[in-house]
Amino acid sequence: NTVQVTRPDGSTEVLRAKNILIATGGYATKVPIEGAEHAITSDEALHLESLPDKSVLIVGSGYIAVEFAGIFKGLGAEVHLMYRADKPLRGFDEECRAQVTENLGKRGVVCHPGHLPTKITKHAEDHYSATFKSPDGPEQTMEVGLVMMATGRRPRTQGLNLEAVGVQLNDKGAIKVDEVSATGVPGVWA
Repeated sequence: NTVQVTRPDGSTEVLRAKNILIATGGYATKVPIEGAEHAITSDEALHLESLPDKSVLIVGSGYIAVEFAGIFKGLGAEVHLMYRADKPLRGFDEECRAQVTENLGKRGVVCHPGHLPTKITKHAEDHYSATFKSPDGPEQTMEVGLVMMATGRRPRTQGLNLEAVGVQLNDKGAIKVDEVSATGVPGVWA
């Protein structure tokens, strides 16, 4: 098997190996709403120089959203967790989901189940308005110091030309593999 690698300086090198492992990682995604560019993701959250003076709104209900809700709350921020489902951690055990929801409330995290953000407006550094739809009423707005979206990740497979060598991607761009991580192309794993 061979792979051509392009270095940051633009030069290329052809590498040969019996087995090739494709492990390109992924990137955080945001809900496609007006003002989404004002929200940070978990990537940027790890590099914050300080906490905002006002509250933090986290959009999402997966384990990254729940984890950061606990982190920000533990650091003293007022935290709001907004998600479209009835409880966080969709796809997890129902008893676990109920216990996590209860524990978030006990820690002081304000949960907003069934809520959908529609717009983020930046007024100044550390001052945002988040507009959202609630399940039981008209659109509302919340003033916060930081908006974080923890709404999923996408694989970094674009531009690799994998299909040209027979490596198949699913509809989300992830590499299709079998139960032992083989791609279907002999000697290529992911």
